[in-house]
Amino acid sequence: MTTLDWIIVFILNGAVILYGFYLARGTHSSNEWFLGKRSIPWWAIGISMFATNVDNFDIVSNTGLVFNDGIHVLAAHTLGLSIGGILAAFLVIPAIYRAGCYTNSEFLEARFGPATRAISVLIQLLYRTFVLGMMIWSVHLMLTGMIGMDKGTSWSIVLVLVALSAIYTSWGGLKTVVMTDALQSIILIIGMLVIFFVISNVVGGWSGMMDTFENMTME
Repeated sequence: MTTLDWIIVFILNGAVILYGFYLARGTHSSNEWFLGKRSIPWWAIGISMFATNVDNFDIVSNTGLVFNDGIHVLAAHTLGLSIGGILAAFLVIPAIYRAGCYTNSEFLEARFGPATRAISVLIQLLYRTFVLGMMIWSVHLMLTGMIGMDKGTSWSIVLVLVALSAIYTSWGGLKTVVMTDALQSIILIIGMLVIFFVISNVVGGWSGMMDTFENMTME
C-alpha cells in the first residue's frame, strides 16, 4: 500500500471512531443507552442493519465460498437475511416495543420466565463472541496476507481498533452504535461501487466479466 492508501485508511477509520466518541457524550440514562431516546431515524436503523449484516468476516469468508462453491451461496445468504429482517421488522420488534421491553432477552423473560432469559443471554454472548472473534481474525488475515504486514504490527492495530470501538460502544449505547454503523455503511457502499467499476474496467465490462466466469467454469 502507498502512503496515500494509508492516509485514506486512517482518515476513514478515525472519522468513525471520533464520531462515535462525539455521540457517546450525549448518553446519560438507561433509556438513552438502550433505546437512543426512541428518536433514531428510520433510515439510520436501516443502513445500520446493513453494516451489521455485512462485515469484514462476511467479505472474507463469503467471497471465498462463492469462488469455490458458486453464486448460490451468496443468493442463499441474501434470501435468508431478507426474510429474517422482514419477519423481525413486522412481527418481533413491534411485540417487544408494545411490551415496553428494552431487549429481546427481557421480552423472553416476560413471556417465558427468567430461565429463558438466562439461556437467551448465554446463547447470544457465545454467538456474538464467536462472530467478533472471526471479524478480528479476518482483519488480521487481510493485514498480514494481502498487505504483507508483520504479525506484531497487525495485532497491535487490531487491538487498538477493538479497544476504541468497545469504549465508544459501551459509553454511548444504541444511538452511538446505529449512527456509526450508518457512517460505516455509507463508506462501505461507496467502496464497493469503486471496486466494482475498477474491476469491471479491468476485465472489459459486463461481457468481459461473463467470459471470465465461463472460462473459470470450464477449467
